[in-house]
Amino acid sequence: MIRFTTFKPIRIISCSMTQKITAIFGIAVLAAILLGGLTLSQSAFAGGPSDAGKVTICHNGDDGPETITVSGNAVQKHIDKHGDTVGECVDEPATCVECEENATSAFNACLVAGGSDGQCFVEIEPSFSECSLTCEGTEDEKTAACGSAAFIQLLSCGIKGELTEEQCLENATAFFEECAGFSPPPDA
Repeated sequence: MIRFTTFKPIRIISCSMTQKITAIFGIAVLAAILLGGLTLSQSAFAGGPSDAGKVTICHNGDDGPETITVSGNAVQKHIDKHGDTVGECVDEPATCVECEENATSAFNACLVAGGSDGQCFVEIEPSFSECSLTCEGTEDEKTAACGSAAFIQLLSCGIKGELTEEQCLENATAFFEECAGFSPPPDA
């Protein structure tokens, strides 16, 4: 078992956004491989299951939350109109493995519906980040889910272009630290 006793954010100076994303992606993939996670990259780019066009969502209907399955084309409309979330409705926090599986399913459905990689990363980011923050699992599962969510958050931030590269990197690092329960070292 790998234990992280301290976490120091990597400072990449004088690098392009592409180089920063590549470095963070490499770190995230390495961590996921070591921790046995990152199902997103394993199936999302391999074409996914044949029913990738259908996505399970928690629909906020008039009678309360209800688990339904909709076309990948309808997911964003449900999120926008009802505040629905990807994945089954649960009273208890989802497992970290379920968070990654739901993100993979939503990403695949977005691609099948004709979305670009960038658009699909932006669509899955909010619910995947939220799920990762509250998911339950082993330390390794939690770290893998948080690392994947931080990476997706970084990609989404860069695609949206609302913040600078440095702000995107700082936000993704802070999210990972909060999500995985790591504390940054005190400033020297």
